[in-house]
Amino acid sequence: MVATAERGAATVAAVTLAYSVTTVMLMVGLSVAGVAGARRLPVPAVARHMEAASGVLIALVGAAVLLLEH
Repeated sequence: MVATAERGAATVAAVTLAYSVTTVMLMVGLSVAGVAGARRLPVPAVARHMEAASGVLIALVGAAVLLLEH
């Protein structure tokens, strides 16, 4: 987006809008695919602990980012 600053505010707005729409569409698509995939798992225990597993995964990714950042 910084590279488009030379071309004016309208170009920056268009690139920002395109980036935002693409990001939201990708996140929604991946979320729907993940939920659809998770619903296919036949084990009821997995369904009961899905929120906890998601939280642990998010925490691990966050810790990895912090560790790899330095």
